[in-house]
Amino acid sequence: MMFGRIVNGNMLLTEYGKIAETELLRSAKRWNIILDAYAIMPNHLHFIARLEPVGAACQLPAPTEDRSKQIIPAMICRYKGAVTKTIDFSLWQRSYYDNIIHDDAEHDMIKHYIENNPATWAKDRFYCTEE
Repeated sequence: MMFGRIVNGNMLLTEYGKIAETELLRSAKRWNIILDAYAIMPNHLHFIARLEPVGAACQLPAPTEDRSKQIIPAMICRYKGAVTKTIDFSLWQRSYYDNIIHDDAEHDMIKHYIENNPATWAKDRFYCTEE
């Protein structure tokens, strides 16, 4: 798998996985996003992003504005571009799945899923045994 493999419930990152992780952390810092949890998996990644606007320059756009001008889509686009530029080819699917977390219970459930995803990899919907 591109980002690494799971051994005894732990993710062992490949060089591409290390680049994906490094760029995720850089992107979060650059965009003033707090990563509440993240997991780089063999063929995908998960993260919870909490927006932390600082001053007027980081005001969130109105919900009616085009999504391409919003923070998370812009951050993901730039993130994918940075990883692609570093490894010199694209390994990304065209889109991504996102979800707005509505309350603490939902946050805790999703965070638990992300943190335990490597240990439950064989049950994951993205599970693939190809090397």
